[in-house]
Amino acid sequence: MNLQASKAAQQSFFETLRLELAPDIGVSIMNLGLVDTYLATNEFIYKVNEYRCVYKCTSC
Repeated sequence: MNLQASKAAQQSFFETLRLELAPDIGVSIMNLGLVDTYLATNEFIYKVNEYRCVYKCTSC
């Protein structure tokens, strides 16, 4: 969730910068997509969801 929020903030900042500097200076915006790491695998997502279920069930 934090990654999406920071990407949105960055996008908004550079959109504003582009509007402020136009037409004298051009501003290009480039955001990274999903990076192929262990955190992006289904195995990791499954483990996180499994942990959340156990945590919720034992804390009741």
